[in-house]
Amino acid sequence: MHRIKTLWSLLGALAMLTTVCTFAAHHEAKATPDINGLFTLIFELGAEQTPWSIAIEDQEGTTAVTRFELTAQGKFANGTEYQSTADCGGLQEGAVNTGVCVWTDEDGSKNQVRFTCENAAGNGFCWGSGTGLTGKYAGKVNRWSQRNQDGNVLAAGIWADAE
Repeated sequence: MHRIKTLWSLLGALAMLTTVCTFAAHHEAKATPDINGLFTLIFELGAEQTPWSIAIEDQEGTTAVTRFELTAQGKFANGTEYQSTADCGGLQEGAVNTGVCVWTDEDGSKNQVRFTCENAAGNGFCWGSGTGLTGKYAGKVNRWSQRNQDGNVLAAGIWADAE
């Protein structure tokens, strides 16, 4: 009788361990991929990607509000390649461009990123930063630079945890 109770105890413990391990593996598979480190990004930014833009000029200078749509491809530090589309809204005031993009990945997941980019020299080369608001970018920040030449943009930067 004692052996049967011991056997049932062992089987119960094994069943609980299996359940816990399965639960942990299931949630680990759903974890956000580690995208920290260097990234690259290539996209076009020309008249076709800018459905509308409104500029207001006053004694302080010109301010423009622009909506643009991007199709980008790139690579994260972990080797993962990606393609995304973005619907962005931005405000350009002098040499500083700020805004928010909602990126949609190939699998349909959406990720929102707030950005800034400053082109003080006016030469199409800007330095900026981004803050991930939702999706795989939530809780992450980046520093990046981009070169816009004739509507072809090459960008690179570093994603890191915000903390």
